[in-house]
Amino acid sequence: MYHKSEFQNMRLFLLRHGDAGFELGVTKDIERKLTEKGQGQARSVNIWLENQLSASTIRVYCSGAKRTRQTCKLAIDNLSVDEVTYHDEIYYATYKELLAFVNQISTDVEDVLLIGHNNAISDFASYILDKEVLFPTGGIIAIVFPMIDKWEDVGCGTGSEEQRYF
Repeated sequence: MYHKSEFQNMRLFLLRHGDAGFELGVTKDIERKLTEKGQGQARSVNIWLENQLSASTIRVYCSGAKRTRQTCKLAIDNLSVDEVTYHDEIYYATYKELLAFVNQISTDVEDVLLIGHNNAISDFASYILDKEVLFPTGGIIAIVFPMIDKWEDVGCGTGSEEQRYF
């Protein structure tokens, strides 16, 4: 039997981008921008994250889409961020591909923010929590892993919901 104290405190924050609109002349989904509502959602996430992280440093992995980049910028403003990287594969990902992405994160990283899109974000959260989770735009959830200490061990039912903001 494992005791929680034997494991590092890995936390995964999953964030669906804020509300995005359709503009004249924008023909590619990847180029869609946040609406005013989406910008407000991202600012609200920032306040929520400030309360969750306090003195912690977070590593951010973000889809390469314009709306996720904009969400990222507003959501992490003034937070202690270790590194932000953008990945087009998150934009196109299925939940299984998000799992493979998370499984390759270094063991020295404790807090991770992954910013992506539905259906993948909802499906991924549902898979690792082993319960249905449906993200609205701008929705974020904090997931902890009480029985594992490496990102490579994240899988079906390994996570526990710590808190959500949606």
